[in-house]
Amino acid sequence: MGKYKRDKGLQIPMEQRQNLNAKILYLVENHETELYGITPEDIFNVYMGNGGLHGLDRKDFQNFHAYTEAKKEIEQGQFFTPAEICEFLVACVKPEPKDIIYDLTYGKGDFFNYLPTESNIYGTEIDMKAVKIAQYLYPKANLQYGDIRQYSPVLSGDIVFGNPPFHLEWGTKEAPVSSQMYYCKKAYQVLKNGGLLVLLVSESFLSDDFSNKGDIEEINHMFNLIVQFSLPADAFKEYGVTSFRTKAMILQKKSQYVTERPYTTELEVLKRPQEIYQTYVLPVLQERRKNAANIYFECQNTDLEAKQKQVFQEKTVKLLFDIKRNRNIAHKAGLAEAILRKYLKQTKPEELSWQEWEKIKIQPEDVLRKLKGILSSANKTYRNEIRIVKTTYGFKEKDYRENGTDMNLGSINSFVLSKREVPGFEQFLKKKRREFALQETSFEKMKQDDKIAEYLENWHVTSQMTGEVKYLNAVQKKK
Repeated sequence: MGKYKRDKGLQIPMEQRQNLNAKILYLVENHETELYGITPEDIFNVYMGNGGLHGLDRKDFQNFHAYTEAKKEIEQGQFFTPAEICEFLVACVKPEPKDIIYDLTYGKGDFFNYLPTESNIYGTEIDMKAVKIAQYLYPKANLQYGDIRQYSPVLSGDIVFGNPPFHLEWGTKEAPVSSQMYYCKKAYQVLKNGGLLVLLVSESFLSDDFSNKGDIEEINHMFNLIVQFSLPADAFKEYGVTSFRTKAMILQKKSQYVTERPYTTELEVLKRPQEIYQTYVLPVLQERRKNAANIYFECQNTDLEAKQKQVFQEKTVKLLFDIKRNRNIAHKAGLAEAILRKYLKQTKPEELSWQEWEKIKIQPEDVLRKLKGILSSANKTYRNEIRIVKTTYGFKEKDYRENGTDMNLGSINSFVLSKREVPGFEQFLKKKRREFALQETSFEKMKQDDKIAEYLENWHVTSQMTGEVKYLNAVQKKK
């Protein structure tokens, strides 16, 4: 049973998804869901992300490879995990209320709907639209906006769920790493010893002992395989993908106090979640509980935190050097160093719990993002000007000065309803108000268009067998 009930009968045509996504996002961003009677459960069932919405035509490309690469660039492998599969996989491992749980590419947070404690959920997501939806649906969860490759959480997890992007390359040309393999490596960093990794991946991932030998050896160094099994080929049919083989994998991070279970390419027959839990997962959890004290102290001796600090230090040193040597932004070097000092000197207030502190503390990725922002401003031009501009959904005062701050004035909808004016956009708002007035007019009060009336009067069908001609009656014309 999840936080939101899944509408099993709901089927959204592909051609309507993009428009629905945009409308939902607008309502969430402008805090207008209640105004239009839209519930979080509605959004949980309807918002489906970018998967399948590439808008490309195969015939516009020289070959199939070019077509698929263009699709990857647009979709970024983003197909939200169907709610049915999320519920199934969560039931396979039965998380406890105290468990700290991560999803490192959480999309709109489909796994979160079936987890026991919302405040114990953590994760990152690179699609800002999906982040806004997830934060709206799960406000108590600890959800960040950012790239998994820059995500460095401090709190270790008991379980990592994931549906990583399929078949993207996140490494370098010299050392390419698939997005699915990268996810496993990041999960290894995040998990406690003995923790579980529950993955939805393409069936081809680690499927061949020969061609995948290197990755399989790396997996065996990090994890024990508990079980893996194929999922139905039409698991992603709601995204227009009717035949794509996927599988679920349940892995356990290695510890000297748990039994070795080497990886094998063999797939088990799909069973009910209760059978999977009883047969494969429960024995592993019982062993982990039995050796909990030893595993805890084993975790304290790992050097993972030291490695993360070293990587962070190397990145900040390089960014500070690049800022100082660029004459356009060298004067901002003091600001950059102040950002780093604020992070290094922060301490937890005594009145805050550790969970509360984790939510508000400055993270390494926050520092890196701000330093990169300073560096990227090197080629930006400034002028002594402030003017009102229109954004996608509203108006704001745009400050073009070097240290200027933009100020949101409100949504377009709020200006239309309140009849306030915005200098320079009077005609635009006048048009919007006309459209709104027309939209609010009931059908009974609308005057029928003469051309439409003439078309309906003349429309007819002719029977090929009898030659009889049929015209629309009054009821059909009205409908």
